[in-house]
Amino acid sequence: DGDTVRFDLPAGSAATARVLDVPEGAASFTVSAVADGDFGLALFRASAPDDQRSEVPVDGIGDDRTPDASQRSVDGVASIEVVDAPAGRWLVRVGDATDDLADVAVDVVMDTAEAPAVSVAPGLYAPVRRPGEGLVVDRTGSDWSGVWYAFDDEGRSTWLYLQGAAPADGEAWTPTVYRSAVGSGGQRLATIGRASLSQLDDAGPVFSFEIDGRVGSQRLLDFGRECPLDRGTPRDVSGLWYDPARTGEGYGVWITPSYEFYGLFAHDARGQPRYLSAEGQGFAILGDRELALTAYRGACLFCSAGTRTGEAVGEIRRSFAPSLSPILTTVEATFGAGLLGGISRRETLERLGGEGAGFGCPAP
Repeated sequence: DGDTVRFDLPAGSAATARVLDVPEGAASFTVSAVADGDFGLALFRASAPDDQRSEVPVDGIGDDRTPDASQRSVDGVASIEVVDAPAGRWLVRVGDATDDLADVAVDVVMDTAEAPAVSVAPGLYAPVRRPGEGLVVDRTGSDWSGVWYAFDDEGRSTWLYLQGAAPADGEAWTPTVYRSAVGSGGQRLATIGRASLSQLDDAGPVFSFEIDGRVGSQRLLDFGRECPLDRGTPRDVSGLWYDPARTGEGYGVWITPSYEFYGLFAHDARGQPRYLSAEGQGFAILGDRELALTAYRGACLFCSAGTRTGEAVGEIRRSFAPSLSPILTTVEATFGAGLLGGISRRETLERLGGEGAGFGCPAP
């Protein structure tokens, strides 16, 4: 909503320009396209992913599919309004250009004035039936930031960084997606796409994304928000943590009274983003704890579910200051078979988002 998508369109071709997740009760939405030439604009309804679908790619549109709404451009402009819009996924296609078109611009305006305020929130999320992948979203000032743990095209672990303005109640979070790399000049973040985290119904959030020109979607499981007790007081420890002395790396943390998880995002010897994870049942504030670190391999992000394998590659020792901040960590690990480099470090972690960060504790 309000995020313009721009692309070039060769004559006679078609492109899926947008993926829209329309919430229950939306009053209407309008899709507009502008270009210096003649073209067609079409809308198609598609199914949102559910817990029975492990495939990531968005449903394609066959050439014989009749659009649910369409319009031919007039003077380079086409616009379609859908009133009382049915909830779910909609695909926006631009095509049938008579000439090559440069800089086609597609906008969407969603009227959710009559929609219930079903909101997404910072937290730990994981795609259904895709172990080894996950998303940690935290508050970082007026923005939300996220680390997306996934796999590259070779099935090796990788992570992507997400950042975008915090959404209003009932709206989707629409961050920009960045890929990290480390070279002689330090860390570089390259913009590679965009994403949307939305809550359409009670079945769990939907995470849609366009990465390197490819489009995908996942139904996510929300792990919830519980806080451990510190001398009888709930403390929100979950979120994104980092060592200020180390740029571009850190941890996604999720801690409840009965479980703790750490997703370490770092870089291998070639400067490529890799992640390791550790988890343990139970949680105690006092004392140190050692947890095994695991390196995962599996099917690529745009492949079907496939098989994930985990390899123990080292350990992390953590301890907490009396107020649960900072977190002190010691890590000794490799990145697993076939990847160069490893981690040997001691760190003092602080919240990436400062005082206002965290997932939030549920009301007693």
